[in-house]
Amino acid sequence: MKISFYLIRHGKTAGNLDGRYVGRTDEGLCDRGKHDLENIRDEGLWPRDPGLLLFSSPMRRCRESARILFPGKPLLLAEGMQECDFGQFEYKNYQEMHSWPAYQRWIDSGGKSGFPGGESLEAFKSRIRSSFEDLIRTVIEEKEADGIKPGALSAALVCHGGSIMALMDAWGLPRRTYFDWQYPAGGGCLVELDAGDWQRGRKILRLVREERP
Repeated sequence: MKISFYLIRHGKTAGNLDGRYVGRTDEGLCDRGKHDLENIRDEGLWPRDPGLLLFSSPMRRCRESARILFPGKPLLLAEGMQECDFGQFEYKNYQEMHSWPAYQRWIDSGGKSGFPGGESLEAFKSRIRSSFEDLIRTVIEEKEADGIKPGALSAALVCHGGSIMALMDAWGLPRRTYFDWQYPAGGGCLVELDAGDWQRGRKILRLVREERP
């Protein structure tokens, strides 16, 4: 049983345009972000499969993006798929923090030391992986309940750049480093997984294609 899964980063927010660390700040899309996503939708970059299951991070910028990209499609919230908690760095940018010792220590660690007052990178990755495994179970259960034959399973997840990076760092093929899986707003990738292998512990997200609008 194959599952095609589209992993899509949300559109731009005002904080993204200012280079801010937008984690738990629940801001919506800016006008430019909405316009860009409308163009992406009209160009047919992402699928229009009527049987596709649509998931979104609970955060506003993801829910708004999902509704623009997949108008009229029922939306299921993926609890646990929120962006990283950036702690003291939340909604700050480089210009505001470059003189902070804590920020310099984080830079010097290659982003691995964790965010003061927020999540460590490993805690964030673990949360995202656990949430995605819940999604896989939901896709299989809902499609089987619908009587969809094996081989016809497809789903999309509109989430955060860091969430996609965490998933592909853990299970993506070909192998890349965590930061090599970054996608621009509205971009992302299509991956394929074998549900039987996944349930037996052989977890692979095989890259099919990438989109970088």
